[in-house]
Amino acid sequence: MQEQAAATLSDLAYGDETMQERIIDEGGVPPLLMLLRIGSELAQEHAARAIWHLCATTDNQGVIIDCGAIAELVALSKTGSAKAQELAAAVVSDLAKVISESLRIA
Repeated sequence: MQEQAAATLSDLAYGDETMQERIIDEGGVPPLLMLLRIGSELAQEHAARAIWHLCATTDNQGVIIDCGAIAELVALSKTGSAKAQELAAAVVSDLAKVISESLRIA
């Protein structure tokens, strides 16, 4: 059930800013982060992909960072399946770019 829920959120978030905003507004990030920690390999992969899709807009990235995503993604990049590690590293890379840019502006 968790795997399917994460897969569905990933599909809904892909390329749809309205759905991304809705998922975030409805509190979808913390359960996805929980799946990164305790979900099956497939649930972790789907959750990481969903978070990656949610990071598509700059506004969402701050919310996702504030929810503690970086620590969870770094942990997954060390312990998850090969695919989960790849996805986690991609999300961390995207978030690092945003953080780097915001530090340059400040």
